[in-house]
Amino acid sequence: MIAVKNMPSFQGLTILADLSPSPGYTRGFSYCVKITNQEKYPDYWLFLQISSANPNLPPSPYILIQPGECVPVSGYRPIATILAIAKNKVQPKDLENSSAELEVWPLFSKSTILQNINLQNALIKGTPTIKPPSEVPVIYSKVEDNFQVKSLNLDSLQLSLVKQDRQLALNWLVFLVIGIAILGWIIISRRRKK
Repeated sequence: MIAVKNMPSFQGLTILADLSPSPGYTRGFSYCVKITNQEKYPDYWLFLQISSANPNLPPSPYILIQPGECVPVSGYRPIATILAIAKNKVQPKDLENSSAELEVWPLFSKSTILQNINLQNALIKGTPTIKPPSEVPVIYSKVEDNFQVKSLNLDSLQLSLVKQDRQLALNWLVFLVIGIAILGWIIISRRRKK
């Protein structure tokens, strides 16, 4: 057995490696959520909050969803929740334009947020929660999912997915074309060697 003396300590040294992202973690494209039938519920405000699968990370503020707006969902393994509240419960002073204070959530620097803590506790939580896709598109850099409100009353908010803008079939076509090109190159190079 060889004893090593005076060996430097490597405590706290971080080793970086090129590893694939874990399931549920996406990168390389932006993801947003749109509510397509918000105008059918004129008596309610809809908000979006982003939390993380990591419970130690703080959630985003409650972001007011404007009709027709696709709200970005980002962060480490993000989980988006749509929430609602009756408009007659909200006073203008309860809503504020976000400011530079939101350094953690820069995507929402020009959004309207719900500041009143009592109203935040009274929000109607929508189901299901929304997770960005774990597959990464090959062709383009933006993924948009459209949801509609199935039902909304003073006790519950039900959402349903109506359209996924992902074009995964096109991704498989690209892989197929690349595979055929590689196979053709191998066949041609073998024939030239003969």
